[in-house]
Amino acid sequence: MSDHSPVLFWFRRDLRLSDHPGLSACRASGAPVIPVFILDPETEVLGAAAKWRLELSITDFRDRLQAIGSELILRRGPAKEMLLELIEETGAREVHWSRYYMPEAIARDKDVKATLKNAGLRAESHPGHTIIEPWILSPASSDYFRVYSPYWRAFKATEITPVIPGIKDLPAPEIWPRSDDLTEWRMGAAMNRGADVVARHACVGEKAAFERLDGFLDKPWSAY
Repeated sequence: MSDHSPVLFWFRRDLRLSDHPGLSACRASGAPVIPVFILDPETEVLGAAAKWRLELSITDFRDRLQAIGSELILRRGPAKEMLLELIEETGAREVHWSRYYMPEAIARDKDVKATLKNAGLRAESHPGHTIIEPWILSPASSDYFRVYSPYWRAFKATEITPVIPGIKDLPAPEIWPRSDDLTEWRMGAAMNRGADVVARHACVGEKAAFERLDGFLDKPWSAY
């Protein structure tokens, strides 16, 4: 395997650079990192407002990646097929992603991971959507708590992983693979005139979220 083989990071709902275990692991490897977002069938079924907002978030996150010398590669189609295409195009030997916990996402991710591993590739999922992984708090007698009080006691007794510093740069590949044109996806088309009504109320992107959060804290988020 070439020392310059890139790694793919497959983004889904985790469009951020701060406190990102999976992306930080890729950055620490020293290999070129190719960020990828795939509009797969599991994402296509989102409602009109959710898809419109996701388009705004993708645009904002792509801008943030470009500001640190990286890119966001866009592909549309079944995730497994799109990842295999990108592996063929780029020579990548690893694919990483953050775990997602909806049943359809779990089924998709298991299939992707099995296919990649059977092909001799590394496929690694990471935490990143929850403060504590769900199974860590599962009671001995069940898969999940049915009463809040014992859940809260277990949560308070569990050590929280420290916040990971934000990504300031990502090693880039020598050649970027082809990317779809986001405007051609028309993710907000079903919103019609509703987009103009709600746009001014939307809080889009990581930076905007931090600015709103700062309004509720006694010191800026960056100080934590």
